[in-house]
Amino acid sequence: MSDVDIDRLIKQSKGYLDSIRADMDPQVTTLVHRYICVLLSANIDQCIQLIFAEFARARGSDEIHRFVSRTYRRGTNYNADKIVQELNSFNPKWGETFKDETERTDLKEKLDALYGLRNSISHGGQMSVSRPTLDGYFDAHQKIIRLIRSIVLGRA
Repeated sequence: MSDVDIDRLIKQSKGYLDSIRADMDPQVTTLVHRYICVLLSANIDQCIQLIFAEFARARGSDEIHRFVSRTYRRGTNYNADKIVQELNSFNPKWGETFKDETERTDLKEKLDALYGLRNSISHGGQMSVSRPTLDGYFDAHQKIIRLIRSIVLGRA
């Protein structure tokens, strides 16, 4: 069930975040912060795949479920515009709802910043992320996943 998998990914990320202690070596803390940024964006990628696959399983044939599962297996840089595009491929109202909600709040800004940071880190950038910023990304990633799940599956 996708809900269990999604909740596990979020809980695991929260565990990593909570494991950061004030007495850790600053270099280690910086590396852990970077890792968590990459992990949070990967969670969004995985959750989109899980949510779309669950929708296809519940509403379609085995062939449709298999196609959707494979199509979304490998994550992509799901910035806000890309998520709107993917949601629109299923139902334009989904994309509109996501766009409206993320633009009404700070979710679009945080999502796009998180993926920008992920790309910078993966290409060797030496970006630094403060703990309050990281906490904000964690919160935003959780809200984005729940928003997508609510839009597609009708449950938060």
